[in-house]
Amino acid sequence: MATSDLFDAYLQGLSALLTPPGAPKAGERAGEALRPVSPYSATALAEAEGFLRQSRALQAELYRRWQEAVDAFERSKVEVQLLAAAAADLAVAERLLAAELEAKAPLRSARQSTAGDEDLIRQALQAPETLLTPAALPRRRGAEAELLLEVTYRCLEDVKEKTVKATRDAIEGLLAMPLAVVKEAAEMVGVDLGAKLREVIGQSLQTAVDYILAAIEKLRLLLGPEGEQRIRQAVAEFVARLQDEKAVRQAIADFLATEAIYQQGKTWIKGYQGDTAVLVPLAGQITALQGSFAGRARVADVVVKGLALAKLVPAVWTTMPWGPLAVAAGYLAVVGFILFSAGDHVDSDRFAFFDRVEGVRHVLQKGLGVS
Repeated sequence: MATSDLFDAYLQGLSALLTPPGAPKAGERAGEALRPVSPYSATALAEAEGFLRQSRALQAELYRRWQEAVDAFERSKVEVQLLAAAAADLAVAERLLAAELEAKAPLRSARQSTAGDEDLIRQALQAPETLLTPAALPRRRGAEAELLLEVTYRCLEDVKEKTVKATRDAIEGLLAMPLAVVKEAAEMVGVDLGAKLREVIGQSLQTAVDYILAAIEKLRLLLGPEGEQRIRQAVAEFVARLQDEKAVRQAIADFLATEAIYQQGKTWIKGYQGDTAVLVPLAGQITALQGSFAGRARVADVVVKGLALAKLVPAVWTTMPWGPLAVAAGYLAVVGFILFSAGDHVDSDRFAFFDRVEGVRHVLQKGLGVS
């Protein structure tokens, strides 16, 4: 099948399986309560079982595109699409599990459901560039250095805040798990979790579990073959140092070192003696980085919601040790991708094995001619 045909077939199949939840009930305001997704009919269930093959084929195609990307922007678009494909897998899994979720966890929150994110998933798959648009430049004239300094501060703060928002639930999920499970999941690369889970999970749940595992596989690709083991272990160590969720914000700030990068950039900008005409284009590059990370974080947030549902299904969560290990592996992967992508956007020279864009610090150093 040609590449375009494969992608079109995938999107067509996904549209049939990924319908939004119903309208609010009488007297209920939009967004007031979670409107659960509907269980699949027998026909849709059969379609979902067959669609898993298309999901895996798309994964292979997107990974090929990622490897062959000619520049950072093309690579960024594919990363957003891979995240969206993982989110789509989890959204399908939620619908496959809808009946059981309603029976076992009817009061789950909107943070534990992909309901309402269907359009965002499709947008990220079809037009990822629309989620990577640069942040708006502040309206300043005749003050190029001040403009660049303000844009730098805004970008660093926005990356930090979006990292906190996108990882918070996943990190709290990891904190709720026994540390031994998190550590084992961090070291567990190459284990066929699907085979292990199929041995102990009933037939009715197998397709849903396969979709959850397919999403985790896409997240693993986003970490990259060189970085997967190192990133998983780094996140496990990161979580192990946290005492509670209140420390998450500070731990992320320390990991990203945005304040130190800002202070260093401030010194460079204030000390710059060259042509001020170069400063506005530099500000444009930094607003592009802000938009680039924001797009990734927005879709990754849906992935975190989708992973949360696995913990609400007793048949999955209590299947020891493979169920908790699968959930932990998913959380480690998505937190790892967000953390290291954020780190890449603010200081791309820090992690040589995860160098996808030219980060804020690199842009300033190169553009200002700092040795």
